[in-house]
Amino acid sequence: MGRRRASKVLLASTESFPSLPPRCPERQAGNYGRWNFNGGGPEVRPVLSAGSVGAVMSLPGCADQALHADAPHLYDHVHLPPYYVNLFVPAVADEGDTTFEVCIFSLPASAAGPFAEALANAREASQVGQTAFIPASHVMDACARLMDDANRSERLEQIVRPHLKLGDAILFDTRIIHFGLANRSSRGTRRPVLYVNYTQPWYEDKKNWERSLLFGDGGDQASRGE
Repeated sequence: MGRRRASKVLLASTESFPSLPPRCPERQAGNYGRWNFNGGGPEVRPVLSAGSVGAVMSLPGCADQALHADAPHLYDHVHLPPYYVNLFVPAVADEGDTTFEVCIFSLPASAAGPFAEALANAREASQVGQTAFIPASHVMDACARLMDDANRSERLEQIVRPHLKLGDAILFDTRIIHFGLANRSSRGTRRPVLYVNYTQPWYEDKKNWERSLLFGDGGDQASRGE
């Protein structure tokens, strides 16, 4: 339980984030370009665009994914607020870090008794994997330091693996370094992750959403990785 709670805190921490200037109504009035593209003018806050609900599937035997970020920074010389955010919703339980599991796992098999089935299910849930993150890596200075091979130990120490229950969701800036963990299921359990992309109205992701045929002549289906 403590690890799950710590993961949420770390992913939301702002201690190492560059400070952004406060919102200023007087300055906002000068954003006259918001009259274009049905923006409604400087006083109207733009509405994020929500993509279609999709899914990625990790099959049993899939290895750890390579470390990656889904989107680049727009400029190298300044850190800007996010323009592209992902919402991930696991569609299979991953409660491998619960107090129940820790307590039951500590019992010898002969003492598990009526907990045997629950124990097997808990072990299976802990093997399907999840998405791991490196907090603060969406900041260029922090990312450059953490991804330097000389700092490999620090990079490994910073990785967090949020264990989510069914119905939980996680939002993350697509500039953050993350990767899908291996699916080591012994029962053939697949790990589907539902997702929705939220972007500024002017942004279109043409790399992760390259059109390709996935199901023969069934039509164009957008494809992407975790």
